[in-house]
Amino acid sequence: MAQEPDADPIRFLGRDYVGFRNALARQARAWTAGNVHAEWMELPHLEADIFESGRCTDGSADLVLVVSDWMPSLIEDGHLLPLTGMLAAEPPQDWPDGWSPSMRDLLRGTNGQPYALAYHDGPMMTLLRRDLYDDESECAGFLQRFGYPLEAPTTWQQYLDQAQWFTRPEDGLWGTVLAGLPDGHNTVYDFLLHLWSRGGAVARDGQVTLNEAPGLAALTFMQDLWNRSGVMPPQARSMDSVASGQFFADGHAAMTVNWCGFAALSSLPGSPTRGLVRCAQVPGGGIEPDHDAVSMNVFWAIGVAAGSRDPGRAYDFLRHLASPEMDRITSEEGATGTRLSTWRNPEVRAIAPYYDVIEDVHRSVQSPPALRAWPQIGGVINEMVDRVIHQGCQAQPELDRTAARISQSGWLDD
Repeated sequence: MAQEPDADPIRFLGRDYVGFRNALARQARAWTAGNVHAEWMELPHLEADIFESGRCTDGSADLVLVVSDWMPSLIEDGHLLPLTGMLAAEPPQDWPDGWSPSMRDLLRGTNGQPYALAYHDGPMMTLLRRDLYDDESECAGFLQRFGYPLEAPTTWQQYLDQAQWFTRPEDGLWGTVLAGLPDGHNTVYDFLLHLWSRGGAVARDGQVTLNEAPGLAALTFMQDLWNRSGVMPPQARSMDSVASGQFFADGHAAMTVNWCGFAALSSLPGSPTRGLVRCAQVPGGGIEPDHDAVSMNVFWAIGVAAGSRDPGRAYDFLRHLASPEMDRITSEEGATGTRLSTWRNPEVRAIAPYYDVIEDVHRSVQSPPALRAWPQIGGVINEMVDRVIHQGCQAQPELDRTAARISQSGWLDD
């Protein structure tokens, strides 16, 4: 599409992350149909701008970068335009089979229409310091103490054992680091991981079940991990996922469970952990691997804002971003591409260690319930986790209180 001489720039709204900034800057320079003005903000502010300030509908944005678990609410409330006609007329290369179904299904409305295209992936994985895990003296000492080999943990008990083994604050090393900031995201996602890996669920058949035995085991483990184990740096309580990912990349923790894309931070020139990180599936089960490992499938996608003043050009830039060349740039700049061609590219696989396993991980992923009210449900789960791990409240009463709030709200009826 030729650039119109006086065309206004496409206005892009997204989360502030260096990988997003750098990738989009390169991708915008490669677009021949106009200019792009990007506005970046921290996650809570982005969520408020979209859901409370009406940025998708007031004409101030053309494209929005949103997290996939917002999609039911965004679609039902009319914040995004359906892409069906645009995709039919001018689909991206290899659409739709060039993407894993797990990267497409969450972006559809109940009417079956797609409303966004995936931009940045990164299911949760265990990120390990392979220089520590492959060290012969570490392996011998760990085997002697715990009675099993020092390898990627397959249960949460093994995760705790290994975190305890490597916790050496006097040497500037902690066993693990997690994102403890109660911003409605990673603490919620961590709880869901623990819940699912123990066979639990937020709800089944319209009935809240998060306060049953798997939920109690999940929340109790998290409480102990944060408050009794001594394996976590104190500053982790105020870290979001980006900060905790950087803490790991800076070499201050032996392992973490986080979005796998943060392993790309260790691949950047000058990183203290460059070439020293390995990725594996998250643990499954509590003490014994009685449940299959399952990862969290939440990712970032771009949709055309319902109030866009130029939806045709907005889609043209979105289609440009979904091309193989641009998706590869996303990976090269510290984010994570979403196309199968990107995941399978040998040169991309050399960028970060998670590309070797990302396609396998996507075969066993779960996502938050696809409910319009999920942001509200996630909000009360966030409050519950905060009260238990940061304020010292007891797990079972908080689970029961949260279950009652969800049940009485009618949110599961959406």
